[in-house]
Formats: sequence, C-alpha cells, structure tokens
Amino acid sequence: MKLSELKRNEDVVIQIQTQEEYDRVMQVLEELGYKWNGGELPTELNCWIIETRNFCIRIKSAVIGFFNVDYYISQGYAIHQISDFGELK
Repeated sequence: MKLSELKRNEDVVIQIQTQEEYDRVMQVLEELGYKWNGGELPTELNCWIIETRNFCIRIKSAVIGFFNVDYYISQGYAIHQISDFGELK
C-alpha cells in the first residue's frame, strides 16, 4: 500500500514511532496535498512532540489529525504501521 494510492475519502490511522518517521510521513503527505485540520501544511507543525508515546495520525479527505493509539483502538480503527506503506520505508 502507498499513501499516494489512498482515495481522498479513505479514513486511515498510522502509528508513528519516531521523530524521523513523523518527518518522512509529513513530507510525503505535504507532497500529496494534505493539510492539518487547522489548515497548516504538514511540515509546518510538529505534533509528534505533543504525544510521543503511542502517537498516531489519522488522514481522511486530505486532512490530518492526531491522537494516541489507545483512542483510535477504542473507536474501532485499524492501526497501520509505517512498514505498511512502501514509500515510507
């Protein structure tokens, strides 16, 4: 699976383990035209430092949000790992 292959209406949660993974994901999402739910470009904010333990992003309709993995699991989301996305390895 690749982020670039996701349909804009897909609802995907990705767990991010390190600052380096976060930086790479934000770079790719910005290239694909995604923005944070506040309208900022992905590389303009570093939300990983807010929730470094069990950090996840949710992307849907070209919008990025974040919370911890326990929240997304409690809401029934499948949690994807960086290794699930070829261009992020």
